[in-house]
Amino acid sequence: MIEINGHRLPDLLEQLIAADRWDSLPTNPDFQSLFFPDRVDADYGKFYPPALMQKESDPDDPFWLYGHTHRWFGESSRTVDRSKLVVIAEICEDSPLALHYGEGLSGPEVLFLRQRGWQQVAPDFETFVQSTGLLDEESDDDEESDEQD
Repeated sequence: MIEINGHRLPDLLEQLIAADRWDSLPTNPDFQSLFFPDRVDADYGKFYPPALMQKESDPDDPFWLYGHTHRWFGESSRTVDRSKLVVIAEICEDSPLALHYGEGLSGPEVLFLRQRGWQQVAPDFETFVQSTGLLDEESDDDEESDEQD
């Protein structure tokens, strides 16, 4: 069980991490279209390992407190308590992807920071993974390795 700032990661995310499937950003159109009109930067962007999730999700980190605070929390159309966020990836520069453990949710929703604030990209992590084709890519990799055997 992996916890970041008191928030347990979804089982599926733990499984992806354990299987080394949570590393580079996918390049498939389903993943790219979730973040349009923002550009997914496969060279810069990355999924975070747990240690980096911990660092980037620290509500006391100066990055969260200075400079970006107004942009990330003050001007958004929705209020997001940074203590309830676990940053799991950076899609492009200064555009994190986060799990939001908000009040009244049965599990964390997936949020993406756009220029106008946090927006939901999926109601839960499982829906995010299914809609982005991350599991499909695993199936494609399995088929390729079967062909090579």
